[in-house]
Amino acid sequence: MLILKLVALVVAFTCVMDITGLLITTGLSHLFLAGLVRWLAAEAPRTQLETASHITAVGLTGIYSFFGHKYFTYMEGVRGEFMKIFQRLKLQREQKH
Repeated sequence: MLILKLVALVVAFTCVMDITGLLITTGLSHLFLAGLVRWLAAEAPRTQLETASHITAVGLTGIYSFFGHKYFTYMEGVRGEFMKIFQRLKLQREQKH
């Protein structure tokens, strides 16, 4: 039962992080679009500006996500804490049997 709670916690955390990433990417895209429209309004069609702002936002999201995962997630940070909890649950279960 405790393992199911841990899995539910991991799934909930993952959903929150995914939604947060989506909101950040969308926000960056809109900010870049607003800047590009002011800077290149007469020189480029709106669809090209939207595409450029979206590519830039996704690229920046990929870069900060890489470093965020590298230094805060993998075996440190949140994932490390989940692994510690899982190991404790596993030991408790083994001791009962």
